[in-house]
Amino acid sequence: MRAVFFAPVFFLISFAWAQEGTIPAFKLEVNDLQLTRLAQPGTYFDKVGRKFAILGFESGSFEAWAYPLKLFRNFEFSFFIGSSTEPIKAKDIARFVSVSPEATTLTFTYQSFTLKAVYFTPIGEPGAMTSRHTRSRNRRDPTPAMSARPLRLEYRTRPLTCSLTHPINSKSKSNIQRA
Repeated sequence: MRAVFFAPVFFLISFAWAQEGTIPAFKLEVNDLQLTRLAQPGTYFDKVGRKFAILGFESGSFEAWAYPLKLFRNFEFSFFIGSSTEPIKAKDIARFVSVSPEATTLTFTYQSFTLKAVYFTPIGEPGAMTSRHTRSRNRRDPTPAMSARPLRLEYRTRPLTCSLTHPINSKSKSNIQRA
């Protein structure tokens, strides 16, 4: 139970710290094993550890899992510039995706800013972190807005078992039953 509780807290605190500026900025080092290409918003990406997973699309939407629970789904970024009331959706401005063994980086580019969202999932820890690195062409950074669908926790208590019968007998069928 401790791992399930720690995962969402770790994930949500990372966003809060980044907003308040308590995590010092750090330089993103280029890895020799890094692959970069143009983003394809409908294409799948993941960042998976042994106890936590971020599964999403290059548009910036994703879901988070702390095995065996899905914590949230359809997490999406949007941005507000200045006093605008219409959000700029991340899926509309996704430009590049860079993948390396330690992180996946999605780059969002608009007329007045470039934002890099870096997704980290430690191998053995029950949590993940997303950091934002913004470069603005004017003095105002975009204000991020994040949304997600509510949780509907489901937990399977009995595993599925499969009993297959011989395919030659036309009367027999494959059965999937609960153990």
